[in-house]
Amino acid sequence: MIDTKLLKSKLALAGLTIRSFGEHLGWTRSTTYRKVNGLRPFTVPDVIAAAKLLLLTPEEVMAIFFKQGIS
Repeated sequence: MIDTKLLKSKLALAGLTIRSFGEHLGWTRSTTYRKVNGLRPFTVPDVIAAAKLLLLTPEEVMAIFFKQGIS
C-alpha cells in the first residue's frame, strides 16, 4: 500500500499534476490514477522511475511506496 497523500504532496512540490506524472512515466491516464490512488500496485520499475523523476531520497521512497514496510 502506498501513502497517497505523501505521493501527491511530492508531485505538487515537483510542480507535477497526477496526469503529467503519468505522462512522464508513459502510463495511460486511467493507469496513473489507479496507481496514485492505490487501486493498482506500483511495480519495482515503476517505483524506480517515479523516484528518479521526483528526485526522492531512499527514505522518501520507503515512506511513500512501502508504507506498511517490507516483511
